[in-house]
Amino acid sequence: MFRRVRTWVNRLPLRNKLLTIFLLLGMLPIVLLAVTSYNLSYNILLNNTTENLQAMVAKNNELTTLKLQRIEDSSLMLTVDEELNALINQPTPPDKLDLLHGNLEIKRVLDQYFMSISGIFSCHLYTDYYMMVGNIADPTIPNSKPVMYVPYEEFLQSDLYKAASAANGKLVWYPTYQYEAMYGLEEYQKIDYNYPYLFSAVKQINCLYDTSGDRREPVMIVSFLPDFFTDIIQNETLEVEGTHYYVVSQDGQVIYDYGNELLTQPLPEALLNAAQEESGSTRLNYLNQDCLVVYDTLTYTGWKQIMVVPNVVYTRSLSKLPQILLLVSVLVAVVLSVLVCWITNSIVGNVKAVIAGMARLGEGEFMIHLPEPEDGEFGFLARRFNEMDERIHALIVENYGIKLREKEAQIMALNLQLNPHFLYNTLNAINWMAIDAGQGDISEALYRLSQMLQQSFRNKQDLCTVEDDLHWLNDYLYIMNLRFEGKFEVEIDMDDRLLHTLIPRSMFQPILENTIMHGFQDIDRGGVIRMEGTLREDGTRLFRIRDNGAGFAPGKVDAVLNADAEGVGLSNLNHRLQILYKDRYRLQIKTNIGEGTLVIIQLPADDSAPGEGGA
Repeated sequence: MFRRVRTWVNRLPLRNKLLTIFLLLGMLPIVLLAVTSYNLSYNILLNNTTENLQAMVAKNNELTTLKLQRIEDSSLMLTVDEELNALINQPTPPDKLDLLHGNLEIKRVLDQYFMSISGIFSCHLYTDYYMMVGNIADPTIPNSKPVMYVPYEEFLQSDLYKAASAANGKLVWYPTYQYEAMYGLEEYQKIDYNYPYLFSAVKQINCLYDTSGDRREPVMIVSFLPDFFTDIIQNETLEVEGTHYYVVSQDGQVIYDYGNELLTQPLPEALLNAAQEESGSTRLNYLNQDCLVVYDTLTYTGWKQIMVVPNVVYTRSLSKLPQILLLVSVLVAVVLSVLVCWITNSIVGNVKAVIAGMARLGEGEFMIHLPEPEDGEFGFLARRFNEMDERIHALIVENYGIKLREKEAQIMALNLQLNPHFLYNTLNAINWMAIDAGQGDISEALYRLSQMLQQSFRNKQDLCTVEDDLHWLNDYLYIMNLRFEGKFEVEIDMDDRLLHTLIPRSMFQPILENTIMHGFQDIDRGGVIRMEGTLREDGTRLFRIRDNGAGFAPGKVDAVLNADAEGVGLSNLNHRLQILYKDRYRLQIKTNIGEGTLVIIQLPADDSAPGEGGA
């Protein structure tokens, strides 16, 4: 067994041998010690943090209970208020003036019991005679509440009224609901009002009416914004990214969410499963973060407060431990490096042989053959050195031949080089011949071709302005119209602000050429190409080229854009756009057989354009 292990170790490369020694003798104990210390400290810290957070949530529940109980106490006192009883139990229905005065008097009675309680958004009283009476906003009154409208007719159909009626005189806490959904006010969806979500306490006041009559019992509604809980749970931990605080009803509906992301929605199942008990704590992965979860139940309403805090918030203090580990590792590495140097002395002879061979190779001496010892590492090294020597020699011979061929190619290229001035003069001579012969169309075509060639020879830049590219395109279209007379027409609608922005040179030409040569190949006339260019508010530029040609199968779009052929066509345009704009552009083709083709090019903002900026 020992002999097999020894043989296996001897066959290992030198690097693996040294690495094995390093890990076994130095790093492995340190890593184990560090991991153990880190885990122990981590758990102790999280356990202490859990206790503190659980105490905080329990304290929040106590404060919430005190505030909610004040609402119930005030509602009980309101129930036996003689003045309110006299206002509601009038012998005859009030006229309009009495109704107005009665509303104000009921408001005063409601304010007497509820105005001093902080956190209330509004309170209302529903009766047979009176409209919903709330505490109207009055800047001269301390703690005055803003106006909240509760529709009279819709309230009778609402779940709030049904819950109050079913409770038969008991105070009912109704979880957070959407205002317009509760009362069926769809038109409120278009209005920006300050109470889209509320939770309410409702109570049917049975003792105010003479039960012998046929009148509906009054219903008290005290409403709160979900932010009622914000003032209670204020804590610096809530400002840390990834921290969540929820108040949840018995059926799992979110009554309060610190970020308002899950308001009125079901709490994620992972948190519901984690918070099954009345109170407690747990750890789980929530939204891809390891988190602490602490929770406590509000015994007064049965609601549960749940706080979720990422572990990293409290474990940052342990971040220095890896640095300490690194320092210790460096010290150990120094010691082990000395040991490694002592071990490698036994192989210095082989190293010197390789160095001597490299020196001879550097002086230009090739075809050196080093001895190849049977030792695994240096035998492999010597073989690789000899192979490298042979390959370098072969490459030098090959490179010499390539240089000779390159010189020959350069001479041929110089011999075949075309002088642009000679070309312009020749076209000019042919142009005058066409004029003398009365061939105006040919003369104009030669002139435009000359303009196109001059622009191509003069400017070797990858980019040009939209205006220059359109001038070049107009010359091209003139020549194509001579060839395909009456076959097509081009309509151009370009935003003036785009004319001085930079685009890839000849960006439009391959698209129009593809349409003319392929999209219109089966028609004699009637082809229409429409080009549009718009500048968006964020500065991006959108170009649309639409034709009424033959189109092609949508399944061929990828083949058209990603063709292997180089030099021309839409694949070449797509390749140029990738080089210039990386992933900040979009080239899209929408087509179908017999329905024409739409090419959409979206380019990023051109900051070099005057007056455009980031518009």
